[in-house]
Amino acid sequence: MLDTYGPVMPASGSDDSGDLASQVLHKGVNLCDLPDKKAALEFIMSKSSMVIGTLDILKAYKIAKFKNFETMLKFIAKKLNLAEAGGKLLLEKAAEVVIDDLMSGKIKYYTECKR
Repeated sequence: MLDTYGPVMPASGSDDSGDLASQVLHKGVNLCDLPDKKAALEFIMSKSSMVIGTLDILKAYKIAKFKNFETMLKFIAKKLNLAEAGGKLLLEKAAEVVIDDLMSGKIKYYTECKR
């Protein structure tokens, strides 16, 4: 286990250097600089080595069980009143909130070790 004061970025040439999930969650990438927060969150939740418990998300936002990523964002946007004047849900903003909560520790996650 390492105790550091900031993000530890992988060495150049490492196969982890393009791991967006790790870079975002360890604050190696500024959340404001992400062009597509929804795609970044989907990558973090499905295609990375990060394991985020569904129950943790259900508890954090007090939402109903969801079947897929899009539904989860819709539930979170409704719960947080993230909608435009016409009623269109702001899914990008909901994704930003979830990423921010992951980064701050409100939602727990762990990283599976490589063998």
